[in-house]
Amino acid sequence: MELINTNSVRQFIIDVKPEARDFELDVTTSLFDVGALDSYTVVMLIQHLEERLDIVFDYSDLRAFNFENLESILKLLKTKYEVK
Repeated sequence: MELINTNSVRQFIIDVKPEARDFELDVTTSLFDVGALDSYTVVMLIQHLEERLDIVFDYSDLRAFNFENLESILKLLKTKYEVK
């Protein structure tokens, strides 16, 4: 399993939505408000994270607040899925 931080989460988002490279994404930027994520790209991001990190998201974790910003995604991955 690879190490993860806010930069790697940002890169995962860019992997599924290349135009997100042009967005100012700090740890608390709302990814939905700036257009980096929408319902479709969240599904793609979840699939990408599951494949890259060898995890399976629980259905109960598939809530917008867990994907609101880089910080919330990283927190979910580290606390719930014990990604290092």
